[in-house]
Amino acid sequence: MSILKNYQKEQLKTGTEQINYKVYSSEGTYKTNENKNVLFSTPRQLIPLRNSFMKSFEKPIKRVVLPIKINKINIKNENPNFTAIKFISARGWAFVLNGGNVARDLDSDVKALSGNKYLKATNLFNDPSTTYFTNSEPDSCIIKSKAEIEFAFSYYIKTSGSSAKYNWRVQIQAIDSTSANHYYNFETNEWQSTTGGITKTTETINKWGKLVFKMNPLIIENNDDDIEVRVFIFLPEQISDSGTYDSSYIDNAYIAELNQTDSSDYIIERKIPDGDKTITGEIIMEKQILSNDLNDSDYFNGKISGTFRRPRDTADKKLEQIITQEILNDNREFTSRYEGTFYNNAFDHISMHNKIYLDFGSDIFQETVSSYIDSMTHYMKSNEYKLELHTPNQNNDVSSIYQSKFK
Repeated sequence: MSILKNYQKEQLKTGTEQINYKVYSSEGTYKTNENKNVLFSTPRQLIPLRNSFMKSFEKPIKRVVLPIKINKINIKNENPNFTAIKFISARGWAFVLNGGNVARDLDSDVKALSGNKYLKATNLFNDPSTTYFTNSEPDSCIIKSKAEIEFAFSYYIKTSGSSAKYNWRVQIQAIDSTSANHYYNFETNEWQSTTGGITKTTETINKWGKLVFKMNPLIIENNDDDIEVRVFIFLPEQISDSGTYDSSYIDNAYIAELNQTDSSDYIIERKIPDGDKTITGEIIMEKQILSNDLNDSDYFNGKISGTFRRPRDTADKKLEQIITQEILNDNREFTSRYEGTFYNNAFDHISMHNKIYLDFGSDIFQETVSSYIDSMTHYMKSNEYKLELHTPNQNNDVSSIYQSKFK
């Protein structure tokens, strides 16, 4: 091991650490492999400022906890926030004559809730020849049979008035595998063969409001096939208004299956088994919004597909298995951590993928490995970087137990 460390140290002193990257296009198509030098050296390239450079030791870690937030809903319809809509294509939503049409919030004082687009209408329900604001396109939303359903959308009614009342009307349709139509009756909370709907009155104007509709499962005897769900949103109907109606907007319109579990978190834990050494440290990470371990879950939107492996691995693994193992590896003993503010004397900017080699000379201080960047603040005008670093442990994987559970 000492021979390997000495060789690595000599390579770092040359100022280069080459990493081989696979380069993909914006469409995800593989293009080429690229070798890139990721190393910055201090104090040759990064100059410590104002006596801010510090070294500390942190105690060994016994347990790593990685929590992942579980969605209570699984959104099933296409393009709920309208960001995929182009002016010539509805993409999951119908453009109805005299109804809603796609608009960019850059052209309006009403800002979209997500992305920079929404549906905008200037007509009202009782105007001549106008009925629908929009409806979801056929085959744009497939729901599991016997699943509870939730439909919701955010709305904005723009008016010069300070008080007003408007009605929103919604109709929900389900089409089973025999092409039979079913409509939800919100009074009986049952599906029926005749058309129905629900009307909600709102006094929310000149700011975003939200309507949520929950539906019981569609149960069809001897038929467990998936069903198609369509929604029809009518234009708002003016009941009263102290001013003049201008326009109305819809954003974040989703159709979702409801999560039947009471769990709100998925907890991944990796820990070192009890042994001769007494180790009590733990790292509890922030709740994650992306997960490879939950790739097959119906109630998690931030799925990362595929499996992964390090050069040392002999079998494919999930990303969380690798990440938690590497955290334990680096913290199996007292860990060297560094922080400070540096002036960047190099031509390139520093990013989180870069590594920092601490080389003040063998007679002062010289690390044997390059350090990873844990956090970074960049002050652009002064060309200063506030960095927090740690040195990795490059020995074999520490023995550990990996487990996960819903909580």
